Amino acid sequence: DALDLIDNPADLALLDYMNPPLGGIELFRRLRRRHRMPVIFLSAWATEVSEMLAAEGLSAEGYVDQPYTVRGLLSEVRAALASS
Repeated sequence: DALDLIDNPADLALLDYMNPPLGGIELFRRLRRRHRMPVIFLSAWATEVSEMLAAEGLSAEGYVDQPYTVRGLLSEVRAALASS
C-alpha cells in the first residue's frame, strides 16, 4: 500500500524505517523522486535514519523516536504540514 503514495500522493507520509518489504529509506527515495509531500519517519533509530539520509543529501520533515506519544506525533505532523 505504501507504494501507492508514489502514484497517488497524500498530504503527508508517516514512514517506518523498517517498512516491509521495501524499507522506509528506499520508499522515501522513491517518493522524493516524484513528490515533495512532507515525510515524517517513525523509528526506534530516528537519529540514525536522519544521519543516513543526510549522508545522501536528503532529509525528511520530521523524525519521531519510538516509543512516541500521540501529542508528540501530532506536534510533528502539524509542524510538517505548516511548513509545506
